[in-house]
Amino acid sequence: MKLEILFIQSDKDFTPEDKVTLRALIEEHAEKAAAALPFTQSVLTLTVYPWIKKGSSAFTKTRDWIRIMLNPEELSGQKREQTLNQLIYMLYHEMHHACRGYAGYLGTEHILIGSMISEGMADYFVREHYPSEHVLQTTSFDLAEIAPFLERLDAIKMERESDHEEWMYGDEEKPRLFGYKVGRYLMQRVFVAHPEQNAVRLLTAGIDDVLKLSGSLL
Repeated sequence: MKLEILFIQSDKDFTPEDKVTLRALIEEHAEKAAAALPFTQSVLTLTVYPWIKKGSSAFTKTRDWIRIMLNPEELSGQKREQTLNQLIYMLYHEMHHACRGYAGYLGTEHILIGSMISEGMADYFVREHYPSEHVLQTTSFDLAEIAPFLERLDAIKMERESDHEEWMYGDEEKPRLFGYKVGRYLMQRVFVAHPEQNAVRLLTAGIDDVLKLSGSLL
């Protein structure tokens, strides 16, 4: 599979030196992730946007397009190492989404528990292939945080994600990135019960498959 890396120009742009660093880092880790995944696409495009928001973000738009957003100011000073580490994490995570087909523009609505499973599975793919300290911390969860809400989640888990975004991202009541943490919890249960499985072997597993393997408490 060919990788196309496109830097989108902006008034607040990356420095030439940072573009060289980012391109080399993206090429290295995107190629490693691609080698571990059964991609059928001939080309995967990664667009890199400079933005003014704090932090970094990425989104799999389609099966062959991943958008990455980084703040150029955070590539200098104390935040540089964290920003580059987060970029590596996002690359593995989003490439698992792309290969699984969990993308923004598919013409169908995402199911809430399906989104949670896809996020958790992508995080475990990163843990399996790049288990850095940053990754292990980023993909951790505390069961005590999410357990009080699991019974309520069970009643709505098969509904549309777009109707229950607070269950994915958290709110005043639920912890931040609640749905991601539920996904990690479910995948942890799968891998403890079935150590022969991994995030690549389960790439095409559906909701019912994963819930059955997890012995889900949902």
